[in-house]
Amino acid sequence: MTKEEEILAIAEEEFLDKGYDAASTAVIAKRAGVTHAMVNYYYRSKEKLFVTVMGLKMHELLGRIRSSMKADGPMIDGITDSALTVF
Repeated sequence: MTKEEEILAIAEEEFLDKGYDAASTAVIAKRAGVTHAMVNYYYRSKEKLFVTVMGLKMHELLGRIRSSMKADGPMIDGITDSALTVF
């Protein structure tokens, strides 16, 4: 895993656990073992880091929804299961 991927993984945990307002890029940097400046270098701001994380999660969710559309059973169950798995 690259440092950039590690930052994203830790940011995902922070945002999902603490929410946008309480999450801190300084904490994310510390947990990733990088400087705060490096997080800002990759993502420029907390907002852009959040948008990147959520964009990846939405991409994953849409892929799971597409798969559930091909599966047997009620589509709503597949969508619900997908959302619970992603988030």
